[in-house]
Amino acid sequence: MEQWPEQNLSNNTISDLDDVQLEVESFFSELYGYEAMFFPSARSALFHLSVYYKMSRDQEIFIPRWSSHCLYNAFGLIGTPSVHNKTPKLILVNHKWGYLHSAQGATQNTPIIEDSVDSLILNRKGLFKANGDFEIISLAKLTGLPGGCIVFMKSKESKRELTAVVDKKNNPELNEIFWYYKKKYILNGQVNQHEFQVANQLEPLISRVTPDQLLNFKGIEKNYLEMLKVISKRYYQVLCYKSQLPLESQVSFQNDNRVPTIIPVHVTEDMLLELSYKGINLEKRTFDFNLNAFSPNFKPTYFLPIHIGVSDRDFEILISTLF
Repeated sequence: MEQWPEQNLSNNTISDLDDVQLEVESFFSELYGYEAMFFPSARSALFHLSVYYKMSRDQEIFIPRWSSHCLYNAFGLIGTPSVHNKTPKLILVNHKWGYLHSAQGATQNTPIIEDSVDSLILNRKGLFKANGDFEIISLAKLTGLPGGCIVFMKSKESKRELTAVVDKKNNPELNEIFWYYKKKYILNGQVNQHEFQVANQLEPLISRVTPDQLLNFKGIEKNYLEMLKVISKRYYQVLCYKSQLPLESQVSFQNDNRVPTIIPVHVTEDMLLELSYKGINLEKRTFDFNLNAFSPNFKPTYFLPIHIGVSDRDFEILISTLF
């Protein structure tokens, strides 16, 4: 694990930093043709969106089965996360790994947030495929930067109202405590459990980034477009082997407007052994091959990662071994 990046802030004014946030939001808005808003993290975005929808403890928020702790953490601070209720007050549709999921089977006219944190969206048509009001992507997961999330929305009015929520919930003292622990929980490549637990629990409540975090996103246009190029290239490289993938894994290739960052693949014991000799260990995870949170078909599967967290060397080894 890496240290939190240290930045030299002496030559940057508050106005300069505001310009960085405006630059980031303008870039994503122009790239995808929707209003965009920057948040410190995806958890922060989800918590503030649940406030926007005026959720309360007696109201259920639907999330997919076996969701990660971050969703319970973000929504559980204000509402009640549920994996079974088909008549919730708010639905989170998680387009896991970049695969479009459906909310078919839920009650009509329930507000939807589309969770595309690890999806690579290629163009405007790739957004709001489940007809949600908001859609989020994680800059941390896609680019490897320390934190950062973009919330897309369909109107300036929605952005104005969400901005008002952030302004109202902003607590500078709490922000300062969080960022203090956030910077300390990884030191010398080791996780300090106490600092980690404190920062982990506070993260959804944080409304504002610090100047040093924001500076990590200065000039993000180049990094993001390069990431789009690298992952798209890898995706089309895998596409050449489509006929060798199990039929269920071919859900990967159903949409031309977004690219998955992880592809389910069939892996033999011999392949796993060969990869381990080369220093690569594949994980097995549960994936919904029905792509519908209200009528799922979960099965354990190995997966091929094509995101930038995998080096070019390791990706080439994976391709040559699996295909």
